[in-house]
Amino acid sequence: VHEVKRVIELVAHLDSDTVDGEAVERAPDQVRAVADSLEPLPSLHARGGLGSQTGAQGTLLERSGISGRSNPLAPPVQWTVTDTVTTGSAVYSPAYEGPIGHVHGGFVAAAFDDLMGAAQLAGGRTGYTGTLTVKMLRPTPLRRRIDYIAGVDRVEGRKIWVWAAASSPSASPCTRCV
Repeated sequence: VHEVKRVIELVAHLDSDTVDGEAVERAPDQVRAVADSLEPLPSLHARGGLGSQTGAQGTLLERSGISGRSNPLAPPVQWTVTDTVTTGSAVYSPAYEGPIGHVHGGFVAAAFDDLMGAAQLAGGRTGYTGTLTVKMLRPTPLRRRIDYIAGVDRVEGRKIWVWAAASSPSASPCTRCV
């Protein structure tokens, strides 16, 4: 996964004005060879997308598109779930850049959605996101640690109200959502 993330980062930031054209033309064949070697290996798709090692929910979290350690597309966020709060951190690379030097707002919102889902799971109840409000007080910086925290505020019937916040230790709080 780490090496695939490295390839994504390198490809996303190739300098198209100065890159050696022959090297770029060889790259797809090299990547295709790796993909061809992985294709015959056992896949979760054969079991309807769910594995049996950690149960369906554990497998889903492990390969989450936002925080899954087994998903090379996932941003570098990891959650620690306890009974009362869910915490985590991330250091976003330029592969997640939106405005120059800052994280794209879509990745910020997606991280909050995933974080609050993990917080629901910690509370023993889960649901789908019905409303997600993210108030960004400042841009989220690239290459600096972002700390996250979330918890369940209340449950009203089927609705689970979750709060979350993020900050950069070297700056004042940058984001809070409910």
